[in-house]
Amino acid sequence: MWHDNETTQDLIGFQRIAKTIASLLTDKNILPVTVGLFGDWGSGKSSILRMVEQEISKADSVLILRFDGWLFEGYDDAKAALMTAIIDCLTKHIEGNKALWEKLKPKAMSLLRRINWFRAVGLAAKGILTLTSPAGAAVVAGLSISDAISFVAGQAKDPEALEKSIKGLVKDEPTTTKDMHETIREFRDEFQSLVQESSISTLAVLIDDLDRCLPESIVSTLEAIKLFLSVPGTAFVIAADERIVSQAIARRYPPENYKEFDIAQEYLDKLVQIPCIIPPMDVIETETYIYLLFAQKELQPEQFEKLYATVQENRINPSVAQPLNYGIAKSCIGDAARALEADFAIAGRIAPILARHLGGNPRLVKRFLNTFSLRIRLARSEKIDLNHGLLVKIMVLERFHKDMFEELYRWQIEQDGIPAQIEKLEKAVSGENETSDSADESYFKSWLDDPSLREWLRMEPLLFEKNLAPYFYLARESLKMKLAVGRRLSQRQQELFASLQSGSRAVQQRSANDLAGSSDDEIYPIYDALWTRFEANPRELKVINGLLELAYLHEGVAGKLVESLSKLSPANIDSELVPRVAKIRQQHKRLGDRVNTLINEWALSSNKRLQKAAQAVIKVPQRKS
Repeated sequence: MWHDNETTQDLIGFQRIAKTIASLLTDKNILPVTVGLFGDWGSGKSSILRMVEQEISKADSVLILRFDGWLFEGYDDAKAALMTAIIDCLTKHIEGNKALWEKLKPKAMSLLRRINWFRAVGLAAKGILTLTSPAGAAVVAGLSISDAISFVAGQAKDPEALEKSIKGLVKDEPTTTKDMHETIREFRDEFQSLVQESSISTLAVLIDDLDRCLPESIVSTLEAIKLFLSVPGTAFVIAADERIVSQAIARRYPPENYKEFDIAQEYLDKLVQIPCIIPPMDVIETETYIYLLFAQKELQPEQFEKLYATVQENRINPSVAQPLNYGIAKSCIGDAARALEADFAIAGRIAPILARHLGGNPRLVKRFLNTFSLRIRLARSEKIDLNHGLLVKIMVLERFHKDMFEELYRWQIEQDGIPAQIEKLEKAVSGENETSDSADESYFKSWLDDPSLREWLRMEPLLFEKNLAPYFYLARESLKMKLAVGRRLSQRQQELFASLQSGSRAVQQRSANDLAGSSDDEIYPIYDALWTRFEANPRELKVINGLLELAYLHEGVAGKLVESLSKLSPANIDSELVPRVAKIRQQHKRLGDRVNTLINEWALSSNKRLQKAAQAVIKVPQRKS
């Protein structure tokens, strides 16, 4: 098993990104600067931040603060939390120099009092005003602290209790009236003076997990940097998913109010001077990453460190296309590489598949390998003999082709673990029996029409004459829902159930035609199984498309489907479904009013895409029979 914690050991090749960011943070000519380290969930942002921290810690007079806004979520005002953490960091640094501390202590304490004021009004006015917004400034301008506290306390259910608690946060209240913008300017000036006099060259603030915070906290953190903290000598790195940050900005500044430009993007461009996008791993990087993960687990520490150093050298050598393979490992650590032979063979087979289907995401790759490792442990504890390559192949089907995985499960359970269908499919993709009678069977085309499934069928080891029962036994948790369905459906129903979820519309239509003349006892269990699957994952369009093909041919199914869709939250409905659902009106005239009612409901939904698609369908006149 492999841990999922951040690390400074670069198994992916991200050291180049960390060194580039570190060089920006220590370049006095571009300070102050805010760098956006943007990447998807699991792309390696936290590990890169650790590498950045390691790099800049080597520089002279750099003070580093690692800040995780998520830890303060729900407990403190986001602006105040970041500002307090920075002043505390500076204070601890200064305290080591007695003479400097005596000189700067009044300034540090003054800044903390100012933050208490921001915190007090921020907490009191939560949901009522924002200090830095035009509306908030208009309310606060002209009020003393006492007046402002009294004002916001008056909005609460228990004004006396709230006023008492807020005043407890604020000491040495100013007695004169101040404009809020002037207060912000004074804070910046005082903070800049503190940074310049603290005997440091750079204050580097590394902000992680910002995208885990609530939208309000995300925007408040960005505003704190821009309004209060971005002064000469400071550098900020914000690690986050750019999409989530943009969505948070869009909630504060709704796009419909700024139709002439992309307000979220322009706002982000203004606050983040240098965006750094983490690229997804390609096939070679994914393969090298998997090799290193296996090597880390199998080798002795000194052997792994030697191999790791070789890989790092190869990564910066333009004449080496692949930083690590079995040959490189053998030349580097000799006979110790034999422990990696089987694992490296597996890595070579699955790396292209994982790179393509997992988007080059390191965390998802590691999760796949951890599941693989867990199943091996389970097998050992239950004394099950496994072929590791076959286990990985079954897991690839489970992860990327869930429907076919469940179909293969049904085949093997009906044939004592050795399904005849898989032999026919493997022979077909190898060029044998391509035109055999098997091609007429309902399942055959749905497997062979998909290039990725054809690739999977060719993947070593082949499943022909292999007993698959132990592998599906280890995957029984992911089959729980399907097991319940399988107990209700006959073999023919299970085959139709699978083909109605095919990625091929032609296969779905043919299966719906096969069912059209069947009894309700034959049809409705399949409908129920398909709806259960769709309800669990409404974005699975293959399932709902199969249901719709069946609905076009069977009025009872169509009525039941319209009723079921009306009970499902519009937020979960894909806009692509609207014209396809509307088609039910043409097939079954008696259901026209019920379909119209459903589409009208969708036209009022807060799901903007669904709303737009539904309104477009409403505007198109129905064809008269």
